[in-house]
Amino acid sequence: MTFLSRRTVLAGGGLLLGAACTRRFATPDQAGTLPIPRLLDARDHGQRIGLRAQEGETTFFPGRRSATMGYNGSYLGPTLRVHRGDDVTVTVSNNLSADTTVHWHGLLVPGELDGSPHQTISPGETWRPTLPIRQPAATLFYHSHAHGRTAEQVYAGLAGLLFVTDEEEQGLGLPSDYGVDDLPILIQDRQFVDGRLVLPAGMMVALDGRRGNVILVNGAYNPRADVPRSLVRLRLVNG
Repeated sequence: MTFLSRRTVLAGGGLLLGAACTRRFATPDQAGTLPIPRLLDARDHGQRIGLRAQEGETTFFPGRRSATMGYNGSYLGPTLRVHRGDDVTVTVSNNLSADTTVHWHGLLVPGELDGSPHQTISPGETWRPTLPIRQPAATLFYHSHAHGRTAEQVYAGLAGLLFVTDEEEQGLGLPSDYGVDDLPILIQDRQFVDGRLVLPAGMMVALDGRRGNVILVNGAYNPRADVPRSLVRLRLVNG
C-alpha cells in the first residue's frame, strides 16, 4: 500500500517522510484508490446503529468475482464511532443462511452484550443490544464470533472497525477528518487462486492455521491513498 502526498510518499505499515519505499507488489498504475468504509457516528443517528449481516459477491481483481460476506454490503462493514458516556443501541439483522454473532472486540461491556458464541443470531432473526460506552478513546474491531463458524465468516468479510472517542482524545489535536487525515487501515491476508478468494482447508491448515498469499487493505489489493502534506493518523487493525 502507498500513501501519496504530492511529492511525499508514505508507504507500508509505518510513516515514512521524504523518501519513497521502493518495494511494491504492483506498479502505481495498477494500484486503486484506498476504499474508505462508510462512517456511522452513533450521535448522528440518535444513538441507534443498524448492521445487516449478508452474503454477496466482491471483485478483488478485474473480471474475477468472489463469494463474500459483509455488514451492510458485500465485504467488510461500516466504521462505527461511539462516544464515551453514551448508550448505543445496535440492531443486528442476520440475512445469512447460517447462524452468526457480532462481537465487539476490545469494547468493555457486560458479557450478555459482548456478542460471543453463546449469543447466536439465527437466520432471519435480529439482536438489539444497548452498549454502555464507558471506556477511554480506542480503535477497536467488530466481527462474527459464531461457534464453529468464526474463521469462515470473518475470512469471508464479516468484520469492521469500531472507534471510541472522548473529550480527552479530542483535546489532543490529533488528525480527525475521517477518510482524509484520519484513515482506517484494516489489514488482512487472504488466499487467492486465479484472482478469486478461496478458503484454504486440509490437515496442515488445521495444524498451522491459514496464511494468505495476498495482503488486503480495507478489502483492496495494493491500494493508494492521497493524503494531505501534514500529520496523518493511521488506525491500524489486524483483521
